[in-house]
Amino acid sequence: MNRANTALWTVSEIIDYLLKTNEEVCFSDYARMFIRQMQVNGHTRNAKNYLLAVAHLERYIGSTQVMFSQLTA
Repeated sequence: MNRANTALWTVSEIIDYLLKTNEEVCFSDYARMFIRQMQVNGHTRNAKNYLLAVAHLERYIGSTQVMFSQLTA
């Protein structure tokens, strides 16, 4: 997913991509990229909260490379 240009995708398009792709997609990498973009756009406080949330999720999962396939409802 990090290799695809998803900037203008809708949520439905992202979900379809994730469900149809055979490659393993890393949530942690995507989250860090998203957080960096938030910081660039001046949303520093929100970015910090997101970074903390990702860190807690990674600690819970036990890996710094949480994959989308590991996340369930």
